[in-house]
Amino acid sequence: MRPIASHYDLRLQFDDDCSRAVPLRQLWEILRAIAGMHVGDSDFAVWRDDERSLVMEVRAQYRGVTGHITRATLGVPPGREAWSDVNRILLSIPLAYLPDPGPQPYVVIAEQIAHSLGWKVWDAVEDRYLLPRNRRPSEPPPV
Repeated sequence: MRPIASHYDLRLQFDDDCSRAVPLRQLWEILRAIAGMHVGDSDFAVWRDDERSLVMEVRAQYRGVTGHITRATLGVPPGREAWSDVNRILLSIPLAYLPDPGPQPYVVIAEQIAHSLGWKVWDAVEDRYLLPRNRRPSEPPPV
């Protein structure tokens, strides 16, 4: 039996192999420039928009060559977290904060972060990369 999902997940990564990494301190700078983002000194941040009742958890991760995924700061000596490599970012939206029309308000934030890094947004629920807004069709394709 599959567990019931409690989050809607988006991932940010350069490609399927997560072949490009950035230092965690660079990600902190990008996140701190986003209104409503609360960044600590670790691999975890939270974005909130209280007016629209939106909450998203941001987790910096590292995917090794074997495919094993860990927290970006796992095994890093205390005080050296800022120099940890990040090659994957997990954005988790608790289902209680997912608006009825869908994840679009969160996708906007995800695309902002991904664009700053030169990465792409992966929708883990739909199991596909999302096209950037400027490349999406303005009208739905004909049926």
